[in-house]
Amino acid sequence: MRNCVVLVVALAACVGPARAELMLFAKYDWQNGAKDVSGSPIRHDGLLDPGASIENGKLVVNGWAGVQVGHLPELGGATSVVLRFEDVTFTKHGEEGSGASSNFAVLTGDNMNWWAAVRFDLPPYQGRTTLVFDLGGFDYGPELVAVVADDVVDHFDSIEYRFDGLAPAGQRLAIRWNDGPWVIGGEGNEALHEFPPDLDVRVNNGLSGDWNPMWGSLGPVSFYSNQVPEPAAGGLLVGAAFACPLSRRINRGKMHL
Repeated sequence: MRNCVVLVVALAACVGPARAELMLFAKYDWQNGAKDVSGSPIRHDGLLDPGASIENGKLVVNGWAGVQVGHLPELGGATSVVLRFEDVTFTKHGEEGSGASSNFAVLTGDNMNWWAAVRFDLPPYQGRTTLVFDLGGFDYGPELVAVVADDVVDHFDSIEYRFDGLAPAGQRLAIRWNDGPWVIGGEGNEALHEFPPDLDVRVNNGLSGDWNPMWGSLGPVSFYSNQVPEPAAGGLLVGAAFACPLSRRINRGKMHL
């Protein structure tokens, strides 16, 4: 009996910290379709739309097609979240001069109740590229808009969107690009303390919001949260030989900001 108690304590020591820190819980490197390669306790393999493709280790989208990721329990209710996109290239931004003054290319969303997006204001009206992080959707909740350049930017080495529900009001949203400094702020009619629900998460989700489609490609996409569910209680019976290696794999995915 004593050995069982010692085993449970050891397992708790290995697995428990996953709840406290910002952890990688889903990652897509596009080497084997939309397979989740994060090593997280819960795997989130995505479903590639018929119109999307994988080419040279990148997700290629030409229109509305993207990747259906689905339900991510690590997001809804989390107090800390980071969404990271690498090697993002846009090959088309709508038709310049056609009368459209802006174009939204949505990178990920939750049935359009929240989104992380890139916005292009196109010539001849105005040339500008902004990044948008909105956690209220069309209900006008907290939103942060960061101006990248007064020009149309076609490529980003990386784009990150961060939520910190424990930060002071007005500082809970942050965006950065190309691993530069964080732009912090956000305005809205609701001081959000937790990340909103996480149903129907997609990569390239403009269609459901009647926004413009995305033409281009993405490299690795990674999701981090401080709310990473532990394995089921029944997993305690498999022994420390399984649990501690699992913890080591998780710890390798920790993100230090």
